[in-house]
Amino acid sequence: MDTKSSILFTLTIVCWTVASTAQYVPRTKRSKNTSQNVEDKTLKIPSIYIKKGEEFIVPKTVLLCDSLIMEDKATLKAAASLKSLMIYANYCKIGNQCVISTRGRDGQQNTQVPVRGEPGADAAKVNLHLNIYALGSLTIDARGGNGGNGQIPGIYGAGGHVNIAYYAPFVVNISKKKARRRKKAVIVVRNKKGRMNLYKLRKLRDQEESNLMDGNNKLVRVRRQVNPKTKKTTIITHKQDNSIRQPPTPKNFGKYGNMVSETEKERLKKKDGTLSFKRLKDPMRPKAIKF
Repeated sequence: MDTKSSILFTLTIVCWTVASTAQYVPRTKRSKNTSQNVEDKTLKIPSIYIKKGEEFIVPKTVLLCDSLIMEDKATLKAAASLKSLMIYANYCKIGNQCVISTRGRDGQQNTQVPVRGEPGADAAKVNLHLNIYALGSLTIDARGGNGGNGQIPGIYGAGGHVNIAYYAPFVVNISKKKARRRKKAVIVVRNKKGRMNLYKLRKLRDQEESNLMDGNNKLVRVRRQVNPKTKKTTIITHKQDNSIRQPPTPKNFGKYGNMVSETEKERLKKKDGTLSFKRLKDPMRPKAIKF
């Protein structure tokens, strides 16, 4: 091995050793960093009292409080930047028509209609750990945001998943259906995806598909069949000779390029949120909560 090769080999070994050493993080430091991240995302308040009709905004992902008192029509709302919200309250007293909201932001409704509308934001996930000692009616609003207007409509946002673990010395009715006004001790969860101009999007999609499916033969009708299990759509066309064929998938959607197909693909990814809840026999303590 000549001198140059020997020097290059030595430098390579040294650089590799330094890089390997830099990537290693001791366990003690790793655990400290993890706990520090949890602290940065946690808001600890001894008591939260929201007066009638007022709103309290939570700026961090985790909210820990000893007591949470909400008067009638009070709202506890997650900041728009949050992707999830976890609340632990050792003592809860909630009035009538109260709201805990992580609803996604709506897309803009522009005066000058853009080519592509602004999408609605996904709702933040909700994870509640509450010891409830008084409850009128509470709505958990985790709906996705509505899509903005556009030549191609903005997509709606997905609904947020909701998980509720609670203790209460009385029966709490939890449902996705709107409660009757006279009903007491009820939690209503609204976590469906948002709204958008589906009629306009489908019209654009069907128009471009029908133009591209068969350029030589006149199409009498375009019919869609949706499989209820797979949710997949099959396009069937009836030609003048009454024969039925399966057309090829169009490669583009005319003057909008692939924007219509991309919008449709993204729309199909947006789902309603799920709901899970559990009633506990004994009040929860902060140490039992997993972050």
